[in-house]
Amino acid sequence: MIKTKYLNTMSTLILHDDDTNSSLKIKVALISICEYEPNAALQCILIAEGRGKVNIKEGDFIELFALQNEFEELNINTELIA
Repeated sequence: MIKTKYLNTMSTLILHDDDTNSSLKIKVALISICEYEPNAALQCILIAEGRGKVNIKEGDFIELFALQNEFEELNINTELIA
C-alpha cells in the first residue's frame, strides 16, 4: 500500500546499469514503457553504463510507481526516488 504522503509528490525514476539484461531488452522497455524515441533510449543506456545510473523519468509518484512495476516485471533494475 502506498503511503498518503507520496500522493502528488514529484519523483524520479532511475535506471541502474544492468549486466544481466541485453541493451536491446532495455531499449525496447524504455520505448514501450516510457515512450522514448529509439535514439533517446540508446543514449540513456549508454549513460547508465558509463555513470552507473540515469534518470529516465520525472513526475507524479503514483504514475512512476506504475512504470517501475512494469520494469520490475521485466527484471530491469530501476529505483523510484520520492
